[in-house]
Amino acid sequence: MQNQIVKRKRKTILKTIISRRKKDLTPNCKKLYCEAMKYKPKQERLSKSNSDMKCRLRLAKTFSDSPMRNHLLGKVNSVTLDFIASQIKIQKRKLQGYKFLSSLFALPSKKTLLALLQKIPFHAGVNNHIMKNLEYQTQKLPELGKNCVLLFDEMALDTGLTHDTKNDMIFGFDSFGKQLLLKIADHVLVFMLRGIRRKYKQPIAYYFFQGTTKTPNVAVCIKEVIQAVQTTGLKVRAVICDQGSTNQAAVNCLKEETKRHCLMNNIENKYIGFLVGGEEIVCLFDPPHLLKCVRNNLLTKNLMFMWKGESLIANWDDIQTLYSFDKEN
Repeated sequence: MQNQIVKRKRKTILKTIISRRKKDLTPNCKKLYCEAMKYKPKQERLSKSNSDMKCRLRLAKTFSDSPMRNHLLGKVNSVTLDFIASQIKIQKRKLQGYKFLSSLFALPSKKTLLALLQKIPFHAGVNNHIMKNLEYQTQKLPELGKNCVLLFDEMALDTGLTHDTKNDMIFGFDSFGKQLLLKIADHVLVFMLRGIRRKYKQPIAYYFFQGTTKTPNVAVCIKEVIQAVQTTGLKVRAVICDQGSTNQAAVNCLKEETKRHCLMNNIENKYIGFLVGGEEIVCLFDPPHLLKCVRNNLLTKNLMFMWKGESLIANWDDIQTLYSFDKEN
């Protein structure tokens, strides 16, 4: 006799509750049955998706263990391999990706990671632990890779106080460096390093203030952060900020300090920036704000410039004409 394959049927909701007819249910059970039936298609889709993912993982595991993998990867160019690696890194950074990997591998939970982060002190001002790590990482960089820029910006915060039960500290007050003032902060000044030749970036310091940061405080913070970064071996070549009046005044204050230093030491002031630790630091404004300022000025004013010895005028109509021409072609 030929064997017959019998497909196993799933039990329906009515059979689960020992009832074959909907009319035999009580009114409350009918409502519950209707709600359950709404979620049934979604549950089936998720179940099918889960089965497909498990199948894909089994195939991926089989492929990674086979000698054919090294043979195929040997024929792929470096650009393709870098692209595949970058996609894997991006997927790892996502929260959903980490949750999915946690279901497959023995990864630390969110609570464990937060407990580890709490052991790292991160107070306002320059963080010595970050500087020590930067010093260790800088030793691996070539000379050109040590060149970097310092970015800083200010943003508004919602006022509030937070109690750190572990260290018995209250966060949310105005903290200029190591000084803690009894003023509730509503602004923060953040500093970040960005590599020029190498693509790395690292937040390194922050300061809480009440109200907009004052010019002398910004100047002191810039010098303090640059001096701390210079001890790690990195070379700060420029500071980048927006065109806020406070930032411009702070940079001008540092330039005046450099000018006085040159006069007192009988040195020719040939610097276009300012000196910190004997190194010249140039101030640059970020391109998005520069483009926005050019746009705002062209909307209300004409731009006069010289081109090949001829005086010309540019206005916003030229931008619109170029846009229309580019759109049509």
